[in-house]
Amino acid sequence: MLSLALSPYSLGLYAVASSIGGLLPSVVFGALGVFLWPKLMDLNEEQRQRKVESIHALLFYGSLAVTAAGASLLPFALPLLYGREYEPAVWMGLLLLAGSPLRICSAVLINYLNTIGKFHAVTLSEIVSLSSGFAIMLALLPVSGGTSAAIAMLAASAVKWIYAAVVACRSGLSPTDLFKPDMRLLSLRRIRAVRRPAIDARSEG
Repeated sequence: MLSLALSPYSLGLYAVASSIGGLLPSVVFGALGVFLWPKLMDLNEEQRQRKVESIHALLFYGSLAVTAAGASLLPFALPLLYGREYEPAVWMGLLLLAGSPLRICSAVLINYLNTIGKFHAVTLSEIVSLSSGFAIMLALLPVSGGTSAAIAMLAASAVKWIYAAVVACRSGLSPTDLFKPDMRLLSLRRIRAVRRPAIDARSEG
């Protein structure tokens, strides 16, 4: 869709900004999918909800801090890494960086919705976010040019996060606890302690 709406120069700027804005989410997405979520599948409903709330809060504030640090360095680092000709991509990069916490937190909620079988909600979140982002990009394209793509991506990330949060809260999560990190709940020792009785019970059976 971007290739149909943006010029080659704007696409190049967006590609540079996207490589920076997507760095932190790509690392976290891999950790969530490979390491953490298989462990959550062994928890009961109440434990899983509390764990997801704590993880969401921790990643929200953690990614927000990392994003703020990255945003402060981006105006100096981007021209140094890619050259002065890509300096106009700084604003795009800042917008995409601002969306990193939203993308990470929506991934947490989407994975939770998958574990409880809300597959239709996951599909709808993708449709709603893509549709809203594309509509915003087309509306802003005559005014802001290539920057409209970064604004649209930020808006799409916000829409997806809000939609997933609404569905997740209706499914049992607490809206306030989603922003209250509990460091004790993130202990791997506690996760193993919860899993071991279940494993022992299966082995005895």
